[in-house]
Amino acid sequence: MSLHRCGKFPRPFRSNRRGLITANLVLAMLGALSAQWAEGTESSSPPLPSGSYEGMLFQLMESHPSVAQYKMRQSAQEARATFKDFVYPDPEVKVTTGKSDQTQAGYPTTYQNKRSQSYEVQVTQPIPFPGKLTAEANVQEYRANEARYMYQLGLNRSIARMLALISSYHRSNASLRLTQELAGAAGALEGIARARYGAGTGSLSDVSLARVQADTYREKVAMFKGDRDAAMDQLRYFADEEGRLQKFLEESSFRKYLSSVADRSYTLDELPVVQRIKAVQDQSESADTLARLQYLPDMGVFASY
Repeated sequence: MSLHRCGKFPRPFRSNRRGLITANLVLAMLGALSAQWAEGTESSSPPLPSGSYEGMLFQLMESHPSVAQYKMRQSAQEARATFKDFVYPDPEVKVTTGKSDQTQAGYPTTYQNKRSQSYEVQVTQPIPFPGKLTAEANVQEYRANEARYMYQLGLNRSIARMLALISSYHRSNASLRLTQELAGAAGALEGIARARYGAGTGSLSDVSLARVQADTYREKVAMFKGDRDAAMDQLRYFADEEGRLQKFLEESSFRKYLSSVADRSYTLDELPVVQRIKAVQDQSESADTLARLQYLPDMGVFASY
């Protein structure tokens, strides 16, 4: 092997780049998957085996703080929607009092002053204009739907980020191993060039070129090692337990999972981003209807005692 060939960047790096592109395509297909997982967690049985790569991934992300905040907002909005579901306004109670002084003529020439006090209790039940309660309930319901889809989108983003970091870890690790082998070969060639120069059969330029090649690979080793360690540090943000993290870093399971997701097909309507847009549109239409109904007079019934 000549020094010139040793200095070329090896072909296997292209396959790593192709693997990254495949991973990015797979990440774009996770939308409907998170929706299916979210629907399954609300039912009696989970849709994914807890021991599978996919099941462990979704269970890990569901409890992560970056996703839990969306889940809490969803629960709060669903509670508001339940409370607002066709609930009439609170009744109004009004109490009035009155006083009066009466002067009565007595017999034969005396007068009597009589003071009286009265109370009146009035209970009124407001009745909104027909359709107003339905519009208010619909607005809250669509807001709850939007919060649910925001949760699914937040789950997608966290999963996509973790899978991208795992892909970056494997890419950097594979590049590191290959570059370490090439650095060893370049170091050996540098030693051969020095030996030939010492024996008088080689030139100083050969030694310089061999040294530059060896230093270049050493720098690449340090660079890929830094990239791998950086990806590992960021992955600990999602799984701080080393044993748990190693399950996701198992390369064969990771690539098998990406291949299985890439083979799936989803319709556009199943994606949470599309469903969220529809929920926002429905919410706007109901809010517009409610705004129009606000100009119409409400009714009410009352009773006085």
